[in-house]
Parts: sequence; structure tokens; C-alpha cells
Amino acid sequence: MCLKSSRSSVLVNGSPSYEFPIKRGLRQGDPLSPFLFIIVMEGLNILLKNAIEANLIRGTVLGNGEVNISHLFYADDVIITTDWNISDMENILRVFHIFFAASGLKLNVAKFEVHGVSTSVEEVDFMARCAGCRPGNSLFSYLGLLVGRNMNSIKNWDILIERFKKRLSSWKVNLLSIGGRLTLVKSVFGSLGILMRSEIKWSNVMSSMVKGGLNVGSIKALNIALIQKWRWRLHVCPNSLWSSVVSAIHGTDGGVFGSNVNGSSTWSNVVKLIKEMDKKDIIPLNSLRRRVGNGISIKFWKDHWIGEGPLFSRYNRLAHLDSNIDCTLADKLVNGSWVWSWLRELGSRNETLFSSMLAELASVQLSNIEDSWSWSLASDGCFSIHDTRAKVYNLILPSLSPSTRWYKIIPRKVWSKVRRWIDCNMPVFNSWSDWMLWFEHWSGSEEVKTKIYTIVAACIWLLWRYRNGYREKCNVS
Repeated sequence: MCLKSSRSSVLVNGSPSYEFPIKRGLRQGDPLSPFLFIIVMEGLNILLKNAIEANLIRGTVLGNGEVNISHLFYADDVIITTDWNISDMENILRVFHIFFAASGLKLNVAKFEVHGVSTSVEEVDFMARCAGCRPGNSLFSYLGLLVGRNMNSIKNWDILIERFKKRLSSWKVNLLSIGGRLTLVKSVFGSLGILMRSEIKWSNVMSSMVKGGLNVGSIKALNIALIQKWRWRLHVCPNSLWSSVVSAIHGTDGGVFGSNVNGSSTWSNVVKLIKEMDKKDIIPLNSLRRRVGNGISIKFWKDHWIGEGPLFSRYNRLAHLDSNIDCTLADKLVNGSWVWSWLRELGSRNETLFSSMLAELASVQLSNIEDSWSWSLASDGCFSIHDTRAKVYNLILPSLSPSTRWYKIIPRKVWSKVRRWIDCNMPVFNSWSDWMLWFEHWSGSEEVKTKIYTIVAACIWLLWRYRNGYREKCNVS
């Protein structure tokens, strides 16, 4: 109804004119606009799918032909991929004309860009002229992401660093308190002000308060946890588009247990880091495995469901002798008995392997519940960024000795206000360790110990700040 009943008026010399109906649809900024746009773009999606089915546009075929990517939509951005030929380009333009005739939305072809993969600059220019659009570079930005660049190069991170610098400068770092700076550091994953002016190791600052740090957090730990999440989603969401692409190119396990992931692609870097974390015993590969239920969806040889990796990687000779290497666990374990079908006789060497595998399979039983995935680093078996990140924190960040003690009564800005002073016979200490040893064994009430600790912590903090300021002043002079 809002498309038909919407009316507006214009102010003429401060007085509203007569109302008139809107003839051009929704006004800019109307909350219904995005939903209407999605509905209309679904029509373009159907047109492109029909063109693929009619073989007018070939798309990009991956793997053994199981996955064909022709177009990707995100809001009002569209990427269309296909074979490099003039026929496909002409058919794409015809689809756009049909879409315009049906919806009334005219696409500005002059704003389009043509990008070629493994093509010369001359070929890209020729294709762009034929289509009436602009030629694109092999290195470009899409939705804020850098495409085609080698992110192992430090220079390609300059854009991200500049973004952080802008945010830091707008906060006026020099005027912030320690609490404000800590908030800023957590907000932008790093603070140049504290890092350049402090004499504390940055790894100590990133450690949790329990371990004696400021609980800023490690970008590396977060990155490792997020990469492990991709591995989790690869198996838990196998029907998603990106998962189908990775599986078509690198296999169902994404190449984690194989050696077929090479080159400098994004996914190869992900796999390298996953294997590196396993080698360093930070996040073992067996942290993710299948949880046996009815065995219908578990690949007997290729999935990781028992032991230290898939049976295919540990009993490779037996797997190649199986008449059906893609069989499921339910195919092998029927009514409590194992069923085997070999292409030829095993021989003495393979018989030894077979006996070893049977011993490993002795305790396997099926149930009536569905198969699932399990993440051993989480108490409930479901992947969690928080649990995985905490695991990495504990292994890569140091524990300070003695650890910093934090009480709720002590504000982060500890030097601004000190609680009431109390009298206490306290010996002279030569170090913080001596003080901590005395304090731990001192038999005072919890209330008095809290007050004393607050006073001592505030004094030590003030001395530490004075020491840093004095050394900085000496270095400047």
C-alpha cells in the first residue's frame, strides 16, 4: 500500500503546497527500500541461473565439475564469472537488457569493470571495449577487501595500518588516561601510543590479568581461533557455497590431512597455519573429529572419526585395496559385524596392517542418533572462538612472575584515589617478591589486607610512573 498511497508536499515560501502522489516508487531512505531491492535482485539471480542452464553462460567450473560458480551477489554489488570469450560477454549483456525490461532498473554498463585471469592487458582492453565498460586491474578492492595482492608482503598492509592511525589520532591518545588507553587498545587491536612510550614488553601487556598482564588480547591468538573456525565450518556446513568450492579443489577435508594444498592462495595459507598449530601442539588436528552415531554420514576411510587422523592416511595401502573407498561407516559395520570387500588378496604385509586396524576398531559401536562433529577444546563439544582463543592465549602468552593482583576495589586509574591509610607494623622489603611473600603469609583480616594492598599497589604504580617519566626526560635531554 505504501507504494501507492505515499503522498508529499513542497514548502513554497514557508507554506506547504497541496499534497501530490509519489510517482517514482519509494523515497530515498525508506526502510522498505532494501527489502524491495532484494526482491528485485532475485529476478536477476533467476535470469542468470536460466542462462547457465541454457548454456548461454558457462560460468566457472571447479574440481571435477561438481561446482559451477557463475555469479555472486552482495547487496547492490554483483560479480559474474565465466569463460573468457566474447559470446559469454554478449549473453551477459542480453540478460541485463531483459532484466531492465522486466524491472525498470537500468544497469549502468559504463560503471562495470572487466577483469581477466591469466589474460594480457590487451585482451582485457579489447573485451572492455566490446562490452562498453572499463578495463579492470588484476589488483583491486572489493567490499573493502584487497583482491589479488600477496598479503605476505608488509607493503600490502599499509592500508590497514593507515585506518588504525586515523582512529588513534582522532582519540587524541596523549590526553587519555590509562583506562582510556586500555579501552582504545582493545578497540583497534593495538595502540601505537602505549607501545612506543612504554618500557613493558608488549606480550606482557597482552596477557590476561590472571597471568599478570592488562588483558588487551593477542591479535595472533584471535586470528588462529578464527582460522580454526573456518575448518569447523568446512565440515559442519558442507553445503555452503564456499565449503563446496574448497572441497571441490582440495578434497572433503580441505587438504588438511593431505599434501595437495600448494601455492600461495588464501586457503593454502589457512591450511599451513592449521598444520603449524598441530606441529607445535597448540591446536592438534584431532581436536576436530566426527562423533559416531548411526554411521550413515561418516566416510569410513576419509573422515577423521577414530585415532590420530583419517584411516586413509594411516592405512593407505588397505584403503586403495577396498572396492569402495568412499564407503560409509554404516556400510562397513552391519548388524555389529564388519564387512570387507577387497579388490585382491591382502598378502602377508597387508594382513599385518589389517590386524592392527581391527584392533583399533574393536570398541566401535553404532547407535540410532545422527552423526555429528565434536571440538575437543570446548566442554560441550561445539566450537567456540572464546574457548579456542583462551587455549592459544595460555600457550603463546607469558605468565608474569609474580603475577599482578587485581581487586575490584582498585580502579584501573589506581593513582587517582587511594583508600584510607591504616597503621600496620610492616618490615622493610628489598623487592616486590619479598613484599608478596610477606603479604601472602601475613595473618590479617581480608578487609585490612585489601586496604593495605591497595595502598602499596598505588604507591608502587606512582613510583613506576615517576621512574618512566624521569628516564624519558633523560633520554630526551
